[in-house]
Amino acid sequence: MKKILLLFLLISFKLSFCQCIDNQKIDYGGEREFPKYQYLCPTYNFVNNGDTSKHWLFINDIDIKQIAKEIDPIKEHVEHQIKKVAGPLFYSRVKFSCVTVVYPDSIKQYIEGGHKETTTKYCKAKYCFSYFFTIDTNVAYVIDIAVNSKGHILSKLHVPSRYQYVPVANNMTVCKAIQIARKTSNRIDPISRVVFDYDEKRHRFYWLISQEITNHKEGINNVNQVYIDAANPKVAINQTAKVIVDF
Repeated sequence: MKKILLLFLLISFKLSFCQCIDNQKIDYGGEREFPKYQYLCPTYNFVNNGDTSKHWLFINDIDIKQIAKEIDPIKEHVEHQIKKVAGPLFYSRVKFSCVTVVYPDSIKQYIEGGHKETTTKYCKAKYCFSYFFTIDTNVAYVIDIAVNSKGHILSKLHVPSRYQYVPVANNMTVCKAIQIARKTSNRIDPISRVVFDYDEKRHRFYWLISQEITNHKEGINNVNQVYIDAANPKVAINQTAKVIVDF
């Protein structure tokens, strides 16, 4: 059976229904810090308006108010740093998603729950905060921030500086990005993936629409893509990427 090897991380973000493409083909941009700092760790995930039960389950999103005394000053510090670095204009589009907290004492519950490989060996960060820089209700750029038990930020802050940030076009959506891609290239369909991401070298946000591989071959496959500048959607460029397929 043919398969393309993909690595992905499930995060707490509810997408609205997208009429022009299957939501499963819409991906998140951003650099994931959770695997780097909390790999195989016994963690609980806390969100706004989560489960209020005092009996925590690692498969549930727990209400962040349950750890308000502990988390509020750290969360405030993290958000202050985002705003300080990226500026208020960028920060106006940033929304809190969740914070994943390591609880070493819960390792027994994890293992008994079927996570046999759970360990505290790779727990470099006590907290991992996730935020979304949003452009419409169907897509977002993920900002993950790893923090130690003392509240010090450990990971690189993957946001533009306030002097580098070029505001994204307000009227862009997933569907408009797809329309532009189809006008730019007649070889983009069928579409396999739409992502909104940030190029840290160019200091630009962009849309990337990728063609689905219909005739797979083992090894390297060429995939047609359209790159769209998120600040100036009139800048749309055809390009080719290489994807490795394993049978």
